[in-house]
Amino acid sequence: MSKDRKRLIEEVGEAFRRHGQAQDAMDIAAAGFFGVHRTDMSLLDVLQLNGSMSAGELAKRAGLSPGAVTAAIDRLEAAGYVRRLRDDQDRRRVMVEATDSMVEKAMEVYGPLAARAPELFKGHSDEHLRIVRDLLVSGAEMQLERAAELRDQLSAERAGEPPPAAGTSAG
Repeated sequence: MSKDRKRLIEEVGEAFRRHGQAQDAMDIAAAGFFGVHRTDMSLLDVLQLNGSMSAGELAKRAGLSPGAVTAAIDRLEAAGYVRRLRDDQDRRRVMVEATDSMVEKAMEVYGPLAARAPELFKGHSDEHLRIVRDLLVSGAEMQLERAAELRDQLSAERAGEPPPAAGTSAG
């Protein structure tokens, strides 16, 4: 690998980290604006991206325990950001969905960023945008896999078991 390519890869890695730090800063500010925990904001984001789902599915997608998600849903419901609804197909199952109030507040918080998005894309071809999209999707998948591995390792350590081998997460 050439020196230039190695440096470029390092710069891309640093850019990912800076983007993550900026996302963290935005998440903290948004949680304060909503008056909820950061974890609660993460659940709202999952719901907004994926639509209504059961609490169990929400817990799995967020990488949280069912108990933690139930407590968060209680808080979010009290704040008026989510509601629980009976599933039309299985009346025993409860679905969770974002409220119109949450969507309006999210537009207030994130709308200015969305309005500025064309600034980011200006001057980039469709092919460039596809590359960025694919890189972000692959990077997110890698991070989620690693997060699951770490959760499995922590669970094994707490249970006094040897940690699972890397890449074998059930997560």
